[in-house]
Amino acid sequence: MNLFNGLKNIYSDEWEESILVKTLGYGGVMESFKYIFEIGKKEKDLSEQFFQNGFRNLPEVLDKEGKSLYDFISGAKHERDFAKLIKKSFELEYEKEGLLSD
Repeated sequence: MNLFNGLKNIYSDEWEESILVKTLGYGGVMESFKYIFEIGKKEKDLSEQFFQNGFRNLPEVLDKEGKSLYDFISGAKHERDFAKLIKKSFELEYEKEGLLSD
């Protein structure tokens, strides 16, 4: 629940109309979850704020890739692509704290 609330806090305006509430968005989030969980374990934090902090860079990551939430279509490849961008968002947030250096 904390994960999805954290994501919803970042995308509150787009929440109902985007891939985030569809199978593709869910699949991308679940594909990246093991990676995110490992960061949370190192941080000793899986709170809503932890997830919100991790997702806060996602709009910028998408923008740098020339993508928006509406550019992804159904399919496993797009889920994997979305998952990679989610991971990158968490890397940007937590790498600066040295959590990903191990």
